[in-house]
Amino acid sequence: MKLEQRLAPILQQKLILTPQLRQALHMLQLPLMELRTLIETELVENPLLEEEPPKSEGPLSEEKPSSLEELEKLSSNKEWEERLSTFSHSIQIEKEEKRAFAESSLRENLSLQDHLLWQLKLSATTPEEEKVGEAIIGNIDANGYLKATTTELSQFMAVDEKKVIDTLNLIQEFEPTGVGARDLKECLLIQLKFLGKETSLAAQLVQDYLPELEKKKWQEIASRLHLPLPKIKDEIHFISTLEPKPGRKFSSFAPQTIIPDVIVKKVGNDYQAFLNSDYTPRLRLNRQYKNILQQSKNASTREFVVKKLQAAHWIIKNIAQRQQTIIKVAEEIVKYQREFIENGIEYLRPCTLDQIAEKVNLNKSTVSRAISAKYMDTPRGLFAFKIFFSKGFASDTLASKTIKANIETLIENEDILHPLRDEKIREKLLEKGMRIARRTVTKYREALRILPSHLRKK
Repeated sequence: MKLEQRLAPILQQKLILTPQLRQALHMLQLPLMELRTLIETELVENPLLEEEPPKSEGPLSEEKPSSLEELEKLSSNKEWEERLSTFSHSIQIEKEEKRAFAESSLRENLSLQDHLLWQLKLSATTPEEEKVGEAIIGNIDANGYLKATTTELSQFMAVDEKKVIDTLNLIQEFEPTGVGARDLKECLLIQLKFLGKETSLAAQLVQDYLPELEKKKWQEIASRLHLPLPKIKDEIHFISTLEPKPGRKFSSFAPQTIIPDVIVKKVGNDYQAFLNSDYTPRLRLNRQYKNILQQSKNASTREFVVKKLQAAHWIIKNIAQRQQTIIKVAEEIVKYQREFIENGIEYLRPCTLDQIAEKVNLNKSTVSRAISAKYMDTPRGLFAFKIFFSKGFASDTLASKTIKANIETLIENEDILHPLRDEKIREKLLEKGMRIARRTVTKYREALRILPSHLRKK
């Protein structure tokens, strides 16, 4: 091998998470009310930021922020006031409608158990599954952890332990992500799986090195895995953004309000998604600091103001990016699930993160963050974004209800002299895009307490 070849640098592609990118990802994943809290904190800590007074009428400005370089140039320029005082990043929804919705969204004493039971009602495919699910949820503590073993629950319910495990797996798909875990490791792995990172280095660290992580033996982990320490630290930072106690944001002692990020309205013959901007303060740069930058000769003062200016720019930009990403994903969901919104649950279509990610030209993990802990108010009710996604009808939690509703409709309209066999029902469901096995049709028909075709014949 030539010397030049041996000395040639090894080029590797590596995603560097800058503080600004970390902030953007964090803000994208935040629920609406937590975002509001973060913004209010920034308003206190950064004097360059101020809340824009609400406008009485007319749409909000959609002017895009300037680049960071342009902001730096303006820090000693007379164009400061004109160029930097009009940042805004949201759309306007009629105030009366939003106020009415907020009032109707109030869930008195909404506990974690209430929230999980609500999702169970939407998800259970049989009365037995619902009964087992209720027992599991009853043994989940305030932090979101299951405090009973599947063996104990099986004995208590007098059902097969596999049924308990299957139902627990269903509940572990509920919001908040990570709920129903039996320990911290499982809680973190559930969240990583939802983010599409079940085979990532972060998952490996949680699976195999959690005790070492807790004791901060990072160099030891790096040595064992033959990886550079900065790489391990990047993954540890990512793991630290996960929620170790997914149930703690719920309280059984205080009212909780579910505020949707998106409101779906019918406009003409179409359904459109609108950002719920009532709970996101509109930010702009404080124009009073223009004089400080223009007149101050103190280097430390100017440095402080420029630093705060950059921070203010990034938070405005990241909020705008968050809103654009959420509305982009929401619009595609509304378009894809139009039949459900128009006609009801039997028209809910199977959908995956990959499908939506491809349509909106975003990374799957970005879409996952965009739907995390977000809600959509539709003409069919208030739903978590997550409920619209499934890998397919056979494993879906809500779409199983769609199949059963379709089976009921087909049987209600069948020829009583020639009732539909399960295979024929399967074929008709396939025509509607529902690809399931005949035995699955039989399973759902029996769950609906509908007799087989030869016993329905008259």
